[in-house]
Amino acid sequence: MNHTRRSRWNVLVGVIVGLLTSHGLAAPTAASDATTIVRESVATAAQTLTESGDPLLPAGTTVDGTRWDGNVLVVELTIPARQSPWAITPTQMESIGEALGTPWRDVPEAGGVRVLVRVAPETSYRPLDEFVPHEAVMPEPPAPQAPAGTQGLRDGRTAAAGPRTPAVGQQPIGALTGVTVFATGGHGWTAGSSAWALQRPLLNAMIEDYGNLDQLNYFVEYLYNAGATVVPFRPVGYQNTEIVLDQDDPEVTYTGAWTNSAGTPYYENNRTVSGVGYRVATAAATESATARYTPNIPSADFYPVYTWVLSGTNRTTQKYRIVHSGGTTEVIVDHRLVGKGWVWLGNYHFAAGTGGYVQISNESSAGGVVIADAIRFGNGIGDVVGAGPGTVSGYPRDEECQRYWAESETHNHAVGMSTSIYDCCTLDSDDNVGTGARWGREMNETGFNNDRWRRVYLEFHTNASSGSSRGTLGLITGSPTTNQAALAQTVAEEIENDMVALSSGFDYPWAVLASNTLTGSYGAISTTNNGNEFDATIIEVAFHDNTQDAALMLDPKVRDAVARSSMQGPIKFLHGLSGSTLPLAFPPTAPQQVQAVQDGLGGVTVSWIAPLSGEAYGDPAAGYRVYRSLDGYGFDGGLGVGNVLTTTLSDVPVDTTTYLRVAAYNAGGESRPSEVLAVRRRAGERATFLVVNGFDRVGRTQDPYQTLAGVGTQRRPLIRHVNSSDYVIQQAEALAAAGATFDSCANEAVIATTVPLANYRAVTWILGEESTQNETFSNTEQALATSYLNGGGKLFVSGAEIGWDLDAQGSTSDRSFYNNVLKADYVADDAGTYTVSAVGGSIFAGLASFAFDNGTLFYDTDYPDVISPLGGATSALSYVGGTGGTAGVVFDGAYRLVNFGFPFETITTAAGRAAVMDRIVGFFFHGPFDADRDGDVDLNDLPSFGDCLHGPGVVYSPGDPCLVHDADADLDVDLADVAGFQAAFTGN
Repeated sequence: MNHTRRSRWNVLVGVIVGLLTSHGLAAPTAASDATTIVRESVATAAQTLTESGDPLLPAGTTVDGTRWDGNVLVVELTIPARQSPWAITPTQMESIGEALGTPWRDVPEAGGVRVLVRVAPETSYRPLDEFVPHEAVMPEPPAPQAPAGTQGLRDGRTAAAGPRTPAVGQQPIGALTGVTVFATGGHGWTAGSSAWALQRPLLNAMIEDYGNLDQLNYFVEYLYNAGATVVPFRPVGYQNTEIVLDQDDPEVTYTGAWTNSAGTPYYENNRTVSGVGYRVATAAATESATARYTPNIPSADFYPVYTWVLSGTNRTTQKYRIVHSGGTTEVIVDHRLVGKGWVWLGNYHFAAGTGGYVQISNESSAGGVVIADAIRFGNGIGDVVGAGPGTVSGYPRDEECQRYWAESETHNHAVGMSTSIYDCCTLDSDDNVGTGARWGREMNETGFNNDRWRRVYLEFHTNASSGSSRGTLGLITGSPTTNQAALAQTVAEEIENDMVALSSGFDYPWAVLASNTLTGSYGAISTTNNGNEFDATIIEVAFHDNTQDAALMLDPKVRDAVARSSMQGPIKFLHGLSGSTLPLAFPPTAPQQVQAVQDGLGGVTVSWIAPLSGEAYGDPAAGYRVYRSLDGYGFDGGLGVGNVLTTTLSDVPVDTTTYLRVAAYNAGGESRPSEVLAVRRRAGERATFLVVNGFDRVGRTQDPYQTLAGVGTQRRPLIRHVNSSDYVIQQAEALAAAGATFDSCANEAVIATTVPLANYRAVTWILGEESTQNETFSNTEQALATSYLNGGGKLFVSGAEIGWDLDAQGSTSDRSFYNNVLKADYVADDAGTYTVSAVGGSIFAGLASFAFDNGTLFYDTDYPDVISPLGGATSALSYVGGTGGTAGVVFDGAYRLVNFGFPFETITTAAGRAAVMDRIVGFFFHGPFDADRDGDVDLNDLPSFGDCLHGPGVVYSPGDPCLVHDADADLDVDLADVAGFQAAFTGN
């Protein structure tokens, strides 16, 4: 978080380390020597000018003394008496703390500096942050306490473990059910005196402003699955489309009895200005009133959904039904505890159009009233005009600092909110420092229930020092919240311990610090901003000016692991607070080795293995849920199957692609879901194809690039653009269009032989950007694939790094497998193009040229292999532009094989994927009369034969599906072909 004025202090580090080593932290001589160092720091600060032209510390400031409080250096300063009170901005406060704390930052034994200041000797010492002027947030009206016994968890639900099979989905119940978590990421685009700028520079391919946002996005997903009510102060979900529906808009419809209210505060989107602030319905045990918000979604995608409701002691546990492309999910928010700002209800996939909506229900067992005000879909582009540049930023809201989100949503689009939430100071950068804390204070309700363990605040940053410092810190400020030190220590230690345990899977080991807390001056977590209504800390995840720490933070799997630990830390902390009933339970991690296999009798058996548990993961699973989807993106409410590792679904429809995934649950909440599976079945048959997902790789070198004008190019650890674990969707859509049936599994299930390749007539193997570290084909997989093909199997394999891994970087046996079994030779690592064309005379002849993804849709296929055919294979696809060369080979011999040097799933259009897959399926099963392409001729092919039997008067054009029945090659299907059909007919 601190980035300037570092170098001049580096020379002191050796001296300080020597002093601390020779005297001990608490020794009077060490304190005396520390005073000398601090005096030099103060003298330098007195010569350092602020943006206003004034010195950081006024001339004549004296160092009255220093002392060690544990590992924290306490500094006492006296500011010369002044005619007017001494006041500083939030940025100046942090700069003073930085100036006095920098000499100690690279000293492992030092835990920071606490600055106490007095103005003139006759006054008392006060924490530095108390000299930052703060306009009070509007006070909340007094409210009576709720009757005894009514201050429990939301809507009577408990955090106990156990299976449930809801008709619709629900936010998981977990350790954080009933807890409000305020969360944000520091910095972002900020208006300066003449232009918009980021608050932190580009270093080591990352910018802290964006890294904090990315960490926040991983974090909120874990909070949701642990049951928390989540309030983010920078928007989440990466959705630039924005649809906000207010209670009086025509897209909002009502049933039952609702009453208009002109009370404040309320949200106003300025579309329909009716003078009505919001609407109110009385809560009831049985639903009798609803408010439905129906947006017109411009394009199918994932959208964050939020609610804005005025909270109060007469509110209730309010039920929201989010109807999305997968079905319905219910989320309950206790508005007796939180409101007057956007509460995040989760990210959901919506189809284009008006089929999705959010419905507020008055069903609640807690009594009180239900409020219908505003519902938000997506985040939009910043709309606040920066006072200096006089323009809007032009960047998405989530990329701006939180100050502008607050101004837009508590002032420009709200009535009755205090401007002090976002406007405390002269500079917008100063405003931003405490915006989240002040908005959290406004949103937090204490009148109904003031249990300390029901609310907490975390803000994410990364750090900078000399370039050599590494590791995780929890920050403590001069005016800390009641339990801030414990919160900072607990969360930072949880992250460090977990990351150390996981280091074998990272590019570099995680650093271990002598102390995981740092004391300084930080307005974002100061009681002057948050009113000490909840405990708060800043987590400095690691040091972005250190090449190893920066590399780690650019790795999506590291960001994900940090987010999981950042959720576990508050669970530990809140569990230990006085009066807490929060269980000490961590949600499990995702099930592994998933598979979905048809039994040929109408059942689909879904199986998995238990997730990893213990240090750095989560607690063991108590049970599992199987979720279904029709599009692979939006999933239903799930089927609870108990603590088993397999279940058979007997109601999977025929001739319909069904997508599946599995999640584990326990008392802590629910895991992130497994990778996506897909099945498509035909009555009375087993599947023809097996889709194997072998693309497991997740790493920083896969990160997408983002170029910012005037700043440079950074990399972003965005998991959906690295590996979304759902590329079975593109395979399944194309196979279904070709009329094929299929099962699917993770490649680990093939390795474990729980899904034998020999059970399938054809296999398609997804390898994406799998490469050397993860292995495209392990030795075991090579042996299984070789045996399968030598038995007459059919294989389609695609990926951008297969040749690089096996032929260029592999062992002798790897090269032999690639050359002799996959029938290709590696030529070059990067074709330098994203366009492919068909080779004349090949199975793809006649297809139009097509493109594969440059990162716009799925992920950037930035190193597609250039290959050439070997061992009787032929070139079937060529790269257009770049280096040219072969992009895909085909082999038709003892077995049939198609091998692509780029990933099939990245072909940019569904029509393009369908056309390519149709040719592959046709090549695999091009025998006459096999209309359904399942490798035989049976009763399923008879209707197609009858539909095409119109010759000799009807002649079919090349490419017509009816030509599969043209055994005598005269371009019609007539009586001459009937005998051929009878001869080929097997009946099974």
